[in-house]
Amino acid sequence: MTKPIAPPQSMDAPQPMGIPQPMNAHQPPPPSFYVYESQSKKVYPVDAAETVLALVVVMLGFLFWNWFIPRSGDWAVAGSSADLEYGGFYPDYYPGIAITLFFVLALATSLIYFQARKVTLSQGGMIGAGIVFLSALPFAIYSATPLHFFAIIFTLGLYVLWHAYAANTAIAKFPGVLTSADLLNQTLVVPFSNMGAWFAGLRSFGHKGKGTNQVIAAIVGIIIAVPIFAIIIALLASADAQFSTWIEGIGVYFENLKVGRYVLCLTFGFPVGFYIFALLYGNARRMGTETMTPKSLLSTAQNARKVSIVAVGTPVAILVLIYGVFLAAVVSNLHKTMTTVHSPDFTYAEFARRGFFELAVVAGINLVILGFIYLFCQRKPGPYPVFLRVLGSTMSALTLVMVVLSITKMLMYWEQYGLTRLRVYTMWFMCVMFVVFALLLVWHLRRFKVGTAIVMVMGLSFLGLTWANVDSIIANHNVDRYLSGQVETIDVDYLGEDLSDAAVPALIRLSEDRRVQAQANRALAIRRSEGTNMLPAGDAPWTAWSWESHRAHQLL
Repeated sequence: MTKPIAPPQSMDAPQPMGIPQPMNAHQPPPPSFYVYESQSKKVYPVDAAETVLALVVVMLGFLFWNWFIPRSGDWAVAGSSADLEYGGFYPDYYPGIAITLFFVLALATSLIYFQARKVTLSQGGMIGAGIVFLSALPFAIYSATPLHFFAIIFTLGLYVLWHAYAANTAIAKFPGVLTSADLLNQTLVVPFSNMGAWFAGLRSFGHKGKGTNQVIAAIVGIIIAVPIFAIIIALLASADAQFSTWIEGIGVYFENLKVGRYVLCLTFGFPVGFYIFALLYGNARRMGTETMTPKSLLSTAQNARKVSIVAVGTPVAILVLIYGVFLAAVVSNLHKTMTTVHSPDFTYAEFARRGFFELAVVAGINLVILGFIYLFCQRKPGPYPVFLRVLGSTMSALTLVMVVLSITKMLMYWEQYGLTRLRVYTMWFMCVMFVVFALLLVWHLRRFKVGTAIVMVMGLSFLGLTWANVDSIIANHNVDRYLSGQVETIDVDYLGEDLSDAAVPALIRLSEDRRVQAQANRALAIRRSEGTNMLPAGDAPWTAWSWESHRAHQLL
């Protein structure tokens, strides 16, 4: 619980002992404000902006759970085939446009609050807001896929991190190595060091004078008048049949409300609201944002570099030797390997897939090793040690060769068996690894801000993946190759059952081919009657709507 402390009459009036001026360094304080002291003796200055924000974030917390949690389709028609198949319920409807709307509301809340606190939005903040919006927009355009889960985490991380650049409290002025520190600071330090601020904002609601008292009086008056409203509405319903029908419809709507779900979302929404409030409050008032600084992080990094170069360099040098022998063996035995592919004991699929996934894992391990060397190996401030540069550049070059080899194997696999989600996602990962290791190779030869480049590549490449509409690419690629005669078979069941509504246009084209017409029509019929695991057929809630699914349902 917090206790109010009377506000000063003016800025020149003497301040209570121990209570600091509650303002940003870059803006003057408002003419009147309230200061609250929590049980932990931490002071939280608040004004009208925090009062309104304390109420708004509760709504955002409620919407977070209500819109993000997959909805159960218990409004399914009783006795239908889907009703029987799923035990009286359709499977869950995963959110679509609701995620986009949530981030639009969250961004609007942050921007309006920052404007009220007179926080000037930097150029990086404006660009960041656009990136957050672009990251959230695909949910309203494309059908839900397993990539949605990672896209939600990615967008949430962007939204949290954006506040540091919007309020100019970021440790790293540009994305780079220190971005991880900014993410840690904005995710944990700033919010949890200002959790008590929400209670200060709420408690100030009753100390805002005549305007607030009038609002409270209006609410009390409405509550008292509820019985009168009920009597008048009943009389009007008896006087007109159409009005009575409307009132009955409203009654049915409230009867069908999932009260338990709403209570649960509201209960868990309060902690989310506290978190959002503390995040905005801390950045706007610069409270808790300077716990970590570039100087302190540099000191921490230097203290962490305790591992001997010899202790790390020796096993890494042996590992580089192993990679060299492996690549020499691959090159020298390439003809023999390709001959083995066509033997009865070794299938083409096994050759391509096995090599690809193993080398993908090796590339990931090598990235971790190079990161460990940079962070924990002993070295003096200044140029990167020559031994580490040679070791790192050699490992980067060998990894690039292995990445190219793995991509080549997967291209062979694609040519023979077509595309699937797993194949596309892993190919995307290896292409990103290729760019990252190319940057690391150049950095070991000539120093530059490689951290900025790597963060930008990883972030923009994932954003591009969410916009690529992978399911549509897979369906159209496989169907085009089959219809053009490049392959003799096609997995119709995979297109119909495992992919999202993005596959519907390609399935319709496939249904015009006599060879697989029956299979394609059956897949379309199943999708029409049952839908998919992430978007079943029937009356889906508006939260699951997307333009692509809407278009697919029209085609069906």
